[in-house]
Amino acid sequence: MMKRIALYLALAVVAVSSQAQLLWKVSGNGLNKDSYILGTRHNVPSKMMDLIPGMEMALENCDIVVGELDYNFEESKSNLNMYAPSDSTLDKLYSPEELSTVKKSITKCLGPNCDFSQIMGLKPLAIYVTIQYGILNNNASSLDDYIDKGVMKRAKEMGHPSMGLDNNDYQDSLVNNLLNMPLTEQAEILFHYLKDSADEMIRSSLIQYGLYMSQRLDLYEMVNGDNEGDINNLLEADIRTQKWVNTLMLLMLKKSCLVCVGIGHLPGEHGLLQLLRKRGYTVEPMK
Repeated sequence: MMKRIALYLALAVVAVSSQAQLLWKVSGNGLNKDSYILGTRHNVPSKMMDLIPGMEMALENCDIVVGELDYNFEESKSNLNMYAPSDSTLDKLYSPEELSTVKKSITKCLGPNCDFSQIMGLKPLAIYVTIQYGILNNNASSLDDYIDKGVMKRAKEMGHPSMGLDNNDYQDSLVNNLLNMPLTEQAEILFHYLKDSADEMIRSSLIQYGLYMSQRLDLYEMVNGDNEGDINNLLEADIRTQKWVNTLMLLMLKKSCLVCVGIGHLPGEHGLLQLLRKRGYTVEPMK
């Protein structure tokens, strides 16, 4: 585990010298004060915000923090749709050999003390998400510690209010679009992810996290765009981004906003950065 953490931190330190940015400043077009946009990755621990150049300045200067959800108001709640019917649990979806492979990989990612009695009852894509968090935290109970919520928590401590662009019920409905995929398809996705050796799987995931922390939006889009296209459609990514732009244009006229949304909403022609530029704003990396 110490080697894993050391690799993760070594990859993350690249952010300090990177010329690209996760944090952007929005100005002009009639704004009285600058606003800021942070691209997040929802399974990156909150402590990683301290490695992002300009983050402290943005927190000090903003009037309000705007997230996909208001994490200071809407508490996380259990989604019962994460659980598979009793006749479709992992032992029913996989052969004994496949199930053995899956169990070994999950143990490698979450540690020897992971509770298989709970994991076995989850739908395959719910397990996939748990593993993604577990690779960084090595503890499924750390699902509540991620950068989006951490930024809002720190802003609250500094006396700043917060708000959400979506609400829990709407985002739950989007997640359910994924969880309602046929369980056989979910099982194929999970097995494809887990079939290689766990060490290779962990290495690949850490590279992705390092890529995020290197702040190269162009590389992140290139690596993730094609693979995540279907998922983004189910999560209505472009539709939500367009709605957010309209909301933010009105809000930024009144307040300096620190906007924290998933990094996938930033780059590209339909991304938040380009949509704001098309509307006359100056959007540039924070220095």
